[in-house]
Formats: sequence, C-alpha cells, structure tokens
Amino acid sequence: MYKNLFQENKNYINFDNAATTPPLIGVLEEINSFSPYYSSVHRGVGYKSIISSDYYERAREIVLNFLSANTGNNVAIFVKNTTEAINKLSYVLRDVIGHGMVLITEMEHHSNMLPWRYKYPIDYVRVDEKGRLDLNHLEYLLKKYMGKVKLVAVSGASNVTGYINPIHNIAKISHRYGAKIFVDGAQLVPHHIVNMSYPEPIDFLAFSGHKIYAPFGAGVLIAPRDIFIDKVPNEVGGGTIRLVSKKEVIWADLPYKEEAGTPNLFGAIALAKALETLSEIGMENIMEYERKLTEYALNNMINIDNIIIYDD
Repeated sequence: MYKNLFQENKNYINFDNAATTPPLIGVLEEINSFSPYYSSVHRGVGYKSIISSDYYERAREIVLNFLSANTGNNVAIFVKNTTEAINKLSYVLRDVIGHGMVLITEMEHHSNMLPWRYKYPIDYVRVDEKGRLDLNHLEYLLKKYMGKVKLVAVSGASNVTGYINPIHNIAKISHRYGAKIFVDGAQLVPHHIVNMSYPEPIDFLAFSGHKIYAPFGAGVLIAPRDIFIDKVPNEVGGGTIRLVSKKEVIWADLPYKEEAGTPNLFGAIALAKALETLSEIGMENIMEYERKLTEYALNNMINIDNIIIYDD
C-alpha cells in the first residue's frame, strides 16, 4: 500500500524496522534539493547560512507540532538519537530528582535504564505474563515510596513485544503522586498518534529519526524550558555560549546552549520531512494499516505449533 514511498527492492522484505527504518524517497529528495544551500546554522550572515538556519528552526517547529506539544512551555532539542536524549535528560534533572528516586519498568530498553540507574536510586515496575505493564504495581510503588519518586521513565512501546503503554494513564497516576513522566518514544512515535498535551500532559519525551524513515542521525528531546534555567549544559563548546572570556561565561539562550557543536542540519531536515510525510498520510491511517498487518500475522502464527503469543 505504501511501497511507492520507498526505494524499490523486490528481493528484500524489511523486518528490521524496530532497529532502523529504510528512508522515505521524499526524505532523500528533500535532502538532495536542499544540498546546494547547505551552510552553517546561526553562525553566518550569508544567504546560504540564513536559509540553513531557517530550515533548522522550521524543523524544530514541525517536531513540536507533530507531537501536539505546548510550544510556549516546551523546547525541542536536537540530539544524535534517543540514547543521547535520555542521557542529557538524566543530567539536567539532577536538581529535580535530588535525593529522590526514579521508577523504570521491566520492559525498558537499556538506553532508558542505565542513564537513570547510574545516577539515582531506582526501582522497577513489573510486567505481567502477557508483557503488559502492571499499573497496579506502579501505583503500589508510588505509595510505597510516597514523595520520593520524582520521575517515572517508561517506554511508549516495547521494542520486544510491540506492546503500547497507556502513557496518559501512567502520566495521570504519576502526577497524582507528585512524579513527572518521561516517555521513551523511539518505538511509539513512528507508529502511533502522540499528543503530549492531552488528555494528561507528558512531561518529557524523546525519539530518533532513524526509526521514523529519516536517516542522517538526528534525534529529539522535548522538555519544559524551565528545567534548563540556570543549568550548565552537560556538553559545552561551540554554539553553547553567547560570551566567553578568561573569567566569565554567558550561556546562549535555549535551545542553543544545549546543542553543542555544529548542528546536524541534514538530520533535522530529514526528520522534519519524514514527520510532514506521515502527517500527510495521516497517523490514524498508518495505525489502522499496521493493525491489519498485525491481525494478519497473528491469525497465521497462532496456527503454528510451539508458537506462544505473549501480547494481545
């Protein structure tokens, strides 16, 4: 149905999308058409530099709009991938978490486990025999550590089973006990409508371009602006400062102080084009198409001997 969106390869069926997706033709065409104008971002006054800077900032707006994020309160910070985004967030939240703790789940990818585990006390929310998150156990742990849990970090969708977590229900439970929620959206954003504002706000979210048909190594962290106020960036150098002398550093405004070094312009443009393409198709149509594919696969696999279906 959507084969015309990708480069033709009749002898290859891609079952590796959970790791990395093939690029959309439209993404590659966008990069090729922009290439003659490629230049420095926010570092020059030439014609190409102005165009490059405009494309880069437009990509940031497209990301926030795609996720229905509150553009007044939230900022989109470009990073290399979801892993880098989580490491950055684990660093910047050190004052928020303080001597508190983080809840993660048994279904987490190690990228959403290790950054928290090596900085803060943690505990694990159980997963049931079907691979689903036990929300009763989540609430039990929040009560058990009453007031100590500052963050609940959870996958939007499992990279093992494909199970989609009810992130807004999890957010509501977490907020009830004074905890914020971070959603690892690497496996969720490419396949499901994500609204960071409604019905319950999602505090932090990250995802990667390479899992959403956009190569070139860009990811995004979406977070409230206020958590970065008066914080020294976890990476410093080019692009992060407004003024530097032998004795003084004045950091650049957000999001630039959190994007050290030369920005990955091609990565940002590719990601933005991929999101625009998915929006044109309609995420609700993609969800329905994938539902039918899943239904077809399960209906056939269930008849194979020694196959156990863990997710429903």
